[in-house]
Amino acid sequence: MFMAKHPTVAVALAGTVESLAAASTGPSDSSFDLAFVRGWATRMATRFAASAAAIAAAKRAEGGSPAAAVSSVFNGVAHLIRWMLWRAPSSLAEISSNQSASAFSWEHLANLCDAAAVDDDSGTLSEAKCSEVEALILAAGQVLTRHERTDAAWAQRNETELLRNASVIFSTLTTAGRDDLCGGPMHVPVSIQITVSNQYF
Repeated sequence: MFMAKHPTVAVALAGTVESLAAASTGPSDSSFDLAFVRGWATRMATRFAASAAAIAAAKRAEGGSPAAAVSSVFNGVAHLIRWMLWRAPSSLAEISSNQSASAFSWEHLANLCDAAAVDDDSGTLSEAKCSEVEALILAAGQVLTRHERTDAAWAQRNETELLRNASVIFSTLTTAGRDDLCGGPMHVPVSIQITVSNQYF
């Protein structure tokens, strides 16, 4: 509800998967998916994989307007990448400069998606170019997943950055006392105001 009312506010959600699963409104709740810091990179990779699959499906579609559908997906990926860069610029920069992905650039991929969205909406994007950008989107997700699963130190730094860059942090009770949520490594004072029946505590 908070994210729906304040879409431009950086929100982080810290907690255990089990606790959040019980609180979630559904298994694919987009708000939890975007805000939850644990396993964030892998979930973003899942979104890239889903986008690549949607592009492939739209290209195969008969009737309707597959070009418009593909354009919409490209727009969505570009938006997601820029949102990720806003939330975790240092972590993503580290991936971009990693030797195994030396040619990888998040901003470049976002720009390619922008261009593909415009071209495909007008029906001028070639099949080869569309497939090329689709492959890059899928590869980007694979880079994220590999980095998070094989580099525990990076995953921890990524989680810390998401918390540091958040304007609002929600957490489950089991994680509320963590050092990085109460003046530890983050060194950020936290002020909480709760409103109940118009009474402020």
